[in-house]
Amino acid sequence: MENLTKLISEYSPAELSIITKRRSSFDQEILATVIDLANRGYIKNIKIEDCIIGARIEAEKGDKDISSLKEYEKIVYLAFFKKGNIGTFKEFFKNFSIEKFQRSLFTYLKKEKGIYKINPYIIYIFFSFVLLIGGIIIITHSKSLNFLSIFFTSILIITFPYLLIPNRTKKGEKIYKEAINFKNIILQLKEEEINELICKDSDIFIKILPYSISFKIYKHWIEKFKNIDIKKPKWYHSVPPTNNFVKRLGKDLRALLFTIGARHSV
Repeated sequence: MENLTKLISEYSPAELSIITKRRSSFDQEILATVIDLANRGYIKNIKIEDCIIGARIEAEKGDKDISSLKEYEKIVYLAFFKKGNIGTFKEFFKNFSIEKFQRSLFTYLKKEKGIYKINPYIIYIFFSFVLLIGGIIIITHSKSLNFLSIFFTSILIITFPYLLIPNRTKKGEKIYKEAINFKNIILQLKEEEINELICKDSDIFIKILPYSISFKIYKHWIEKFKNIDIKKPKWYHSVPPTNNFVKRLGKDLRALLFTIGARHSV
């Protein structure tokens, strides 16, 4: 894990998530960014209530100045706190723009980090237009086109964005490999290795948690700590309170991802 300290310090959970995927629903990136901001003190007192379907969340502004945040981080932060010091999921979904978040994140990775040769957002916009035009053509000419023509045209439109994602730069490829290695380390950690990590850093669970969310392996990370006595992060409050916060946090995260996915499918 020591070798990953530099990677973690230079790349946020959302950034490593995007680098390791061709396409993204952005559910993981949004939630990972919220947890990362809480870890860094920009958001505090997050109260999560698991409902029958999804979850409710309430959070307070942290005490830190947000001027140093990256643009996509500010988009998430301000969606919560546009009207005051208390933010809820209701306010978040009302104010949040998935398009702005997506564009800002990709632009940052292209311009500031040099990960891509071409901004992937431009590719997505182009093929969204192609998909729209292709759909119109298929619908308006469905009587004159046979089934196979419609089928293969649809497949072509859907798969082109996967095939033509801009190549990563040499630096991008290097970071990609390091991120994949990071993901594999999280998955392969043994109990004795985890205990060693806790001895060195008692906050290791919560520090790595947003990265495990962005890599879609948070269940594995939580499973490794479910029987370990670790301190609860100051920002996390479950409703109702629980003695086993790790187990409850896993349940809350599943509910939050479901809620975000239901509201912001991309």
